[in-house]
Amino acid sequence: MKHIRISVLLASVLAGITMIGYTPKMNASAAFPGADGSGADVASIGTYSASSSLMANGTSLSCVSTAHGSAALVRRIEVTQELQRLNTSGNWSVVASWHQVFYQFYCAMSNSKSALGSGTYRLKSTFTVYTDGESETLTVYSNIRSL
Repeated sequence: MKHIRISVLLASVLAGITMIGYTPKMNASAAFPGADGSGADVASIGTYSASSSLMANGTSLSCVSTAHGSAALVRRIEVTQELQRLNTSGNWSVVASWHQVFYQFYCAMSNSKSALGSGTYRLKSTFTVYTDGESETLTVYSNIRSL
């Protein structure tokens, strides 16, 4: 278990993700970008960290969402990724979305979208974390990327 925590943290650092540890608390939820707008915050019922990262390569964007929780508490994590683009009205519209279920206490979900037009993009990662009797939803926004 210690190796998994170290591996998740190392992978996050290498991917340029800011991860913030947190002491779990019960019945909490969160929906906000990282404190500095760069992408990671939050946790609660057994969830120690959650992150959302967006990386650009030419006209392609790579989307990475990770969460790590307590092996003793977390039974399942459902992840929905929404790649969003800032439109001319100043609102975020969904360009692509993906969903995956992980039957373990950690997850790392990666997807990409290519042939994107110029614009400003972000990744919205929504994690629903399940324990034996509770669930919570955490929403984390990535850093913003321009193509």
